[in-house]
Amino acid sequence: SEGKVGYELQMSPVNPNILFAATSNGVYRTLDGGNNWVVNWPGTPISCIRFKPDDPNRLVASAIGANRLLISTTGGDIWFFSPFLSLPSSSAYTRGELAVTPANPDIVYLICSSGVSPTIYQGLHAYKWSTNSLSTLHTTPDILGGQVWYNIGLWVSPTDPNQISAAGTPVFRSTNGGTAFTADQDILHA
Repeated sequence: SEGKVGYELQMSPVNPNILFAATSNGVYRTLDGGNNWVVNWPGTPISCIRFKPDDPNRLVASAIGANRLLISTTGGDIWFFSPFLSLPSSSAYTRGELAVTPANPDIVYLICSSGVSPTIYQGLHAYKWSTNSLSTLHTTPDILGGQVWYNIGLWVSPTDPNQISAAGTPVFRSTNGGTAFTADQDILHA
């Protein structure tokens, strides 16, 4: 009834009563298992939230339209923006998916797109906690396909950060940390 869209929930790895919701109106948090919610960062649409694998006080969120990530180092109490992400076109990204791995907890991977029709692949990027910096790993060819507003996923192996899978309409895999991808011919509409 309020016109808000919920994209994802993330539960704290140390307290199941603490949940974060990525929504079209920002980041919401509950400390009591969902009975009461407070908006921690209003206004900026958020599509995805992840905890740093080795530090439950550090969170990262994909800020739609802002061309940067939302960062918290205080368990979600206070948030701030990462540096701007230089994208291959002038468009702001409209959908972003995040992935983390305990095999390299310093890196957060972001795959993003802009536009709905046609969808424009905006690349795979890496955020480094240690330097608060964003870098681009891959931009061509398009590894997501034409329905990224609906079909998007990103996965990094929990034991090998070089093993990355990107899912859009097709599925592509990388064995070198995301600098090159090959198509998985057996999977469609991931």
